[in-house]
Amino acid sequence: MKAVTILLMSFFSVVLISCDQTDDKQEALLQGEWNCVEVIRGGETNDGDGIQFSFAEEAYRYQSGSYTEEGNFWVENDKLFTEGPEVMKKQVQIEKLSSDTLILGMNDRGTTMQMTFIKAE
Repeated sequence: MKAVTILLMSFFSVVLISCDQTDDKQEALLQGEWNCVEVIRGGETNDGDGIQFSFAEEAYRYQSGSYTEEGNFWVENDKLFTEGPEVMKKQVQIEKLSSDTLILGMNDRGTTMQMTFIKAE
């Protein structure tokens, strides 16, 4: 029984460490400036003109038209969390993240929404 307990503890430790490394990798990939190219809201597709995200270290900046939001960000289990002094904590799903593409899924007051970003050069 003791051997089974040790084995299970070892397994869960490896899983937790792997998740943390994945989160760190995603945070590293997020670094830089991202321009929105498409917004799908409730089945309607629009261009994402004027929507930008930038990430540096643990800080983020979001801009859409004249609206700007700044604060801290972190990643946990494929979820992007943002929080700032003047904005409440938000959580969105990272549906895809590569060196040049970021797709975020969210629910905006009951309406599903997906935003696609391309990394600025």
